[in-house]
Amino acid sequence: MEASVPEVRRGLGARIAALGGGASIAPLLILFGLNAVDELDRTAFSVLLPEIRDHFGLNLTGVTALQAAVIPVGLVLALPIARLGDRGRRIPIAIAGAATWGLFSIFTGLATTVVLLGIARVGAGLGRAVNSPIHSSLLSDYYPPSARAKVISAHRAANTVGAFCGPLIAGFVAQAVGWRVPFFALSAPTFALVVVAMVALKNPEPTGSRLVEGRPNFRTAIGSLLGIRTLRRLVIAFPFLAFVAIGLQPLFALYYSDVFNVGPGARGVIQSFDTPFILLGLVVGSTLIDRGIAGDAGRAVRYFGLGALPIAVFILGAAWAPSLWIGIVCAYSIQVFATVLISGGVAIVSLVSPPESRASGFALFEIVALLGVIALPIVGRVGDSFGIRTGMAVTAPMLVVGALIAASAGRFANDDVRRIYPDHKPDAPSQPFDLTDTL
Repeated sequence: MEASVPEVRRGLGARIAALGGGASIAPLLILFGLNAVDELDRTAFSVLLPEIRDHFGLNLTGVTALQAAVIPVGLVLALPIARLGDRGRRIPIAIAGAATWGLFSIFTGLATTVVLLGIARVGAGLGRAVNSPIHSSLLSDYYPPSARAKVISAHRAANTVGAFCGPLIAGFVAQAVGWRVPFFALSAPTFALVVVAMVALKNPEPTGSRLVEGRPNFRTAIGSLLGIRTLRRLVIAFPFLAFVAIGLQPLFALYYSDVFNVGPGARGVIQSFDTPFILLGLVVGSTLIDRGIAGDAGRAVRYFGLGALPIAVFILGAAWAPSLWIGIVCAYSIQVFATVLISGGVAIVSLVSPPESRASGFALFEIVALLGVIALPIVGRVGDSFGIRTGMAVTAPMLVVGALIAASAGRFANDDVRRIYPDHKPDAPSQPFDLTDTL
């Protein structure tokens, strides 16, 4: 007999509640919302980049140089923001970050020169710089290690909500009334969620064993983090992998426009409907990572590190795709593996970082991503000289190097997790994976 609608709803509610591993999911839902609305602004800018480029008279080199100049500001400030979070109250920082990107989203729509546009994007990036270190640190303390990968993956799923709604809204609104209006409209949900967060969120107590007592200064905190061998290897690997998270989506917007002459509305549809593939990566990846860490954290690290290799293959496939549909298939395939890679990396960082500098641990990866930003002007210069297809292809070797270095961190993962969570038992047999458990 088929389940009734109320029973299905109760079952879905129970599965959502189970995400928290016994803890309330209210903080997850609020941080989910804040993470989703910041994606609206980012994806709107990505999908409208060809129109913005044409409005300001930029070429591909100019566009990638603008991104390369804007991105580092938010990344550099991630570490000072994280230090504030480690040493003080994190909720006001999370709220201030959301309000900041909401304001600068409006300023993006008002920009009249390239300089003002750059300032607006710097401000929006500064607000979003809060999310990775502060949100991830809060979630690490709100929820137990046994639910860590699922909680973080659920939080990252907010990006898919924004990534679905942002391009659709931005693409069709821009097609009707111009590229400026979407930035005004998409800022409204941010301010609504700021009010909810101010009322409902409370600071959690830090969890896990401390490596340094008291309130360590900057040098001590960074020294203790780099003394963790798993983190040290991932820090070395991340510059080679950062381009996937930072520069790939805007590059695909230009790819669809320049190679296949796809307009803003159709680009919005294409880049919105990668959402099911991101969710697939989150659902399957988080389950594999949680169970992998429970059985053998080292093996889990090796698997998600090597997950960058298929991304390199699909980038090459998109670069030389003979038709739009093959390019779209490659782009969606990249999303599956990139989602597993990113959510797995965040989960591991949350487990091996000590509570007194956990936010700084997340921010450290924002800083080393600066080296990955170097790829943007390289892609732009190669793209202007030889075409955007060749520009995309030059990123594949970087991913191969990053994958091999990240996978090598697996040899240290079990010991490093056990230093922070002594009850971690890497010899415990992991349960077989069943996709129906995630649905």
